[in-house]
Amino acid sequence: MMTLVVAPPPLNVARLRFVTTKDSLLSRLTRFGTTGAVSHVEAAMHDGTIIASHIGTGVSRFPIDYDTRSTLQIIVDLPMADMTGKWGNFLKSRIGWPYDTPAIAGFAVHFNEHEQGALICSALQVDALRHCGWFPVPLADRYHQISPVVLLLMLQADPRRRFDMGKISRAAKRLQDRHSRLARCNLPTAAGHPG
Repeated sequence: MMTLVVAPPPLNVARLRFVTTKDSLLSRLTRFGTTGAVSHVEAAMHDGTIIASHIGTGVSRFPIDYDTRSTLQIIVDLPMADMTGKWGNFLKSRIGWPYDTPAIAGFAVHFNEHEQGALICSALQVDALRHCGWFPVPLADRYHQISPVVLLLMLQADPRRRFDMGKISRAAKRLQDRHSRLARCNLPTAAGHPG
């Protein structure tokens, strides 16, 4: 299996890395519960490290090339200018927080559980983006209920983000092409008229 590579982001850019792996039960359960292609999100930092929340380690800093198991990778760049420092400092301030195991179990069986003071991967990233001002208004859902796939959809819909096709694995490219073809089908809207 080829290792998927991620580079540190350019200056004034927050880089999020969405991934999944085929050989992890937790990854499969997350994809099943969220019906999405990704099961984890983490931040690529300017110093060449990754800040992520994992079961077993909680929020930790890892070498940028630590992940040798992921089979799909989508990189989303968020141009932040003056928000980048707040974003990075917030993520660093959460290192050492535990993993929110009840919240991740909730994705598989659709219940609302959460351990106060603990974070799943997507809640960590949503919290950092809200803290730095990328999401300027309160969100409609609790952070621990926003899955990696929902966060990816939120960012894909945001015109400020950069979605570099050169950094997407072949599987993710096929998935995006499939969604593009479906969008061009001109299916009727709720009112019964073509969209």
